[in-house]
Amino acid sequence: AVAISSDKLKIDDISYFSVFNPPPRKVLIVNGDPGTSLYTSEVYYLERALFPSAEGDSPFRSQTVSSETLTVDGKAVDEFSCIIISNVGVVRDDFLVELSRFVREGGGLLITVGDKIVPSEFNRSFNLLLPQKLDKVNHLEEEGDGLSLQKSADTLEPFQKLLETQIGKLATAKFYTYFSLVPDRMKNPRILLAFSNGAPALLEATYGAGKVLVFTSTIDRDWNNLPIQTAYLPFIHRVVDYLSRNTGQERGATTLLVGDPYRLTLHEGDVKIAAARIIDPENRSHNLLLVREGLER
Repeated sequence: AVAISSDKLKIDDISYFSVFNPPPRKVLIVNGDPGTSLYTSEVYYLERALFPSAEGDSPFRSQTVSSETLTVDGKAVDEFSCIIISNVGVVRDDFLVELSRFVREGGGLLITVGDKIVPSEFNRSFNLLLPQKLDKVNHLEEEGDGLSLQKSADTLEPFQKLLETQIGKLATAKFYTYFSLVPDRMKNPRILLAFSNGAPALLEATYGAGKVLVFTSTIDRDWNNLPIQTAYLPFIHRVVDYLSRNTGQERGATTLLVGDPYRLTLHEGDVKIAAARIIDPENRSHNLLLVREGLER
């Protein structure tokens, strides 16, 4: 509560508010190139960006699995706010089914590329989820120059700020290899970030209620030096935060006046929601009015 010195109108001398400390959001990382040591793993830098401190103060908790040892459990997948697939060349059909369902029902997916990916096979596997099909790997002839990141017409404010800030500027990262995309007039993805030559670097598409982002370079240092820039950690955090869905444990506290309406969105999965109720502090049950989006009451 916040209190001020008493005056003639005592009713407004104290204001109460709520503070909500959400639990860390869970992120599933599928590692397509574990490497021969900890430091050569595709997701070495990614894991440390998501959980940089042993003190446990990160807003994320990640679990990493190898693409070769990946087991599929729909209920387990639903515990995650976001899934990251990094340089995965081959994906099992049963996992693709669960992954598609996860995104369709509101989950977020980040795909990062690398040398394990064969475009024809990858495009066939991820056909429904990809904003645009992968074409070929492009290597810069003069590695010393490198490409930088820049904004596009679709760049969102969180990413634009990372490009413009003077400390940890995202635009200082240099990219030497990336995947170009197959032109497709039927698809119109949002280009959130572009390379300095105009090629898409980070693009977005929606699938059902969820979002898919594709980063056309590696998430490690194989094709760029982004992971050793100070902007890497805030970049990863903002990408995951943008993709993360509400799992039911992350709803922030809201200050309302008595009688104010509160809108709560419930995502239906395989089981349709027929009714809902709320229990008040005095253990009394109240039925909720359910309204389907896009339909009349």
